[in-house]
Amino acid sequence: VCNEITAIYKSICEEIGKLAEKIKVQKNVRCEEIRSVAKSDKLYELLKEIRHGKEFSLKELIQIAQEGKVRYECLIPPGYKDEKEKEKEKKKTNDGIRKYGDLIIWKEILRYAKENHKSIIFVSDDIKEDWVVKEMGENEGDPRSELLREFAEEVGWTFWKYTLAQMIEKMKVYFSGSEIT
Repeated sequence: VCNEITAIYKSICEEIGKLAEKIKVQKNVRCEEIRSVAKSDKLYELLKEIRHGKEFSLKELIQIAQEGKVRYECLIPPGYKDEKEKEKEKKKTNDGIRKYGDLIIWKEILRYAKENHKSIIFVSDDIKEDWVVKEMGENEGDPRSELLREFAEEVGWTFWKYTLAQMIEKMKVYFSGSEIT
C-alpha cells in the first residue's frame, strides 16, 4: 500500500510540475502580448494627445462649493449622490471640497467645451442617478436632462455621457471594419 501511495504521490508531483511549466509558458506569452500592445496602443496614444484644461483657482473652487451646496440640497445633478460618502471622507482627510468632485468635473467639462466651442462625449462608469436617468421606460442610462439642458444653455453645443462599455460598443459600430472591432 505504501508503494502505491508513493507512486501516486510521484505521479501527482510530475503532473503538477508539467502544469506549472504550462502556466509559466502561458504567463510569458501573455506578458509578451501585453508588452506588444503597450508599444502600439492606439487608444493610449490618442489619450496622450488630448489637451488638458487648466486647474480651477482656489477662489473658483470655493464658488463651485457654494453652488454645490445649493445644487445638492435641491438634488440638481451632478454629484449629489456622492455627498454622504464624501462627507465621511472629509472627516478623515479634512477636505471639505471633495464631496463636490463630480460638480468640479462638470464645471471643467463646461469650461473646456465653452472655451473650445465643442460638443463633448464624457466617458465615465458613474451610473448613479445624479448623472443618468434611472427610471425604467425613460431612456434609462441616458444623461440626465438637466445636464443636457445646462450644457446647451452654457455652451451652445451638445453633451452626451457613456460608460466605457457603451463607448466601446459605439466605437465598434462607428469604426466597423477597422482594427477596433
